[in-house]
Parts: sequence; structure tokens; C-alpha cells
Amino acid sequence: MFRHSLVTALLAVALQMLAASSATRAVEPRNGQRVAQLPVVETIVQNYASPGSEISLVPVEGGGSEAIRSKRAFRIRTLKPLRSVWEVQLCDVTSAPVRRGQPALLGFWARTVDVPGRPEGLGKVAVYFQRASEPWDKSFLIKREVPRQWTRYQYPFRVHEMFGKAEAHICLGFGFDPQTVEVTGVQVHTFASDVDLETLPRLPPENPPAENSPAETPPTATPAAESVSAP
Repeated sequence: MFRHSLVTALLAVALQMLAASSATRAVEPRNGQRVAQLPVVETIVQNYASPGSEISLVPVEGGGSEAIRSKRAFRIRTLKPLRSVWEVQLCDVTSAPVRRGQPALLGFWARTVDVPGRPEGLGKVAVYFQRASEPWDKSFLIKREVPRQWTRYQYPFRVHEMFGKAEAHICLGFGFDPQTVEVTGVQVHTFASDVDLETLPRLPPENPPAENSPAETPPTATPAAESVSAP
């Protein structure tokens, strides 16, 4: 009798642990729908050329590059101090509709190549998901320092408004002090409405929650050029 009760109790504990593990298991991007990406193509470079920067396509090289599937990256060199992140930016529009409140995951890879006058200095990048027309309101905006080795970034957020195909942007902004940084693998995936943001990956894990406040939307932000879809 005692042995039967012990086995039953252990089985119940095991089932509880399995259920908890399933409930908190991270949802992978492949379980969602890719609704936006920033293809590493010359068309993007041409559409977002700016007098304050040099943008080019380069092979993915350097520390940590072995983990990246992309073969090419954008290299962005800003030539002078800039006041607003969107003065130098790369954007592309969504390829599918997204719903208000829908869970989403934004991911990309980045590294710093050079910060003039600071051999060990870190570059900066801003990443944002926004309406592709005025008033450019944002579902997500975050600014991050970027280390010298290739680093993967993943940030979950909720879409703040319903957007049809091509009605929203995924953007990276580089309007900071002079620097040279590289980025690649920029994508946004959306998920079923019942997916908990806590089950989506956040990288680097030590980063605080994403700045996801409409109050941070620049009131006069304008795109550098008309966005294009991937060819």
C-alpha cells in the first residue's frame, strides 16, 4: 500500500513538472509567421542613402560570425554626429497584415566595427517597428550598444495597431555619434494571440524589457526614403 502511494505521488510530481516545463518552454521564431525582414540587397542601400553616412554590403566576417546564416551584412558608417536616430536608417515594409495586440518577435544580428577615437568603443543601434506613414507611431522602440563581436538580439513585443500589408515598417536607426556598425538577419515574426510574451526568447537575456511606449515616438520622424519590398 505504502509503495503504491509513493509511486502515485512521484508520478503526480513528475506530471506537474512536465506541465510546468511545457507551459514555460520558449516559443521559437519558426513557430510564427515572418511578416517583415530587411533583405541585404543593393536596393535598400540605394533607397536609404544619406549625406551623413556611407552604407554598403559586406561579407559576414569576424568573431561570432560562424553562428549567422546570412552571408552578407549592411555596413553603416556615420560620418558626423547626428541628433536623431532616423537621420540614418534602413527600413522595409511588412509583407503580411498584423493585428492589434498580436505577439511579435523582432530579431537581428549586429556588431561594432569602429568608433573613431575610441579603440574599445561600442557603437549604437536603434530598432523600431512603426507605422509606414504619418504619424509614424511605434509598437516598439529600443536603443542598444553593440559589442565588437557578432551578437544576436531578440525582443518580443505586441503590435499596437492593426496594419495591412506594407502599412508598417521594420527599421534600424543609426543616428548617433560617428561609428561603423554592421547588421544582418533583421526579421519580425508574429504569433497566435494566445502566445505569452514571456515564452518568446529575449536576447541578450540580461537586457531589460523592451521600451514599448508610444510616448517615445518622435513627433516629427520621417522616413529617409520610400520603402521597398524584398525582390
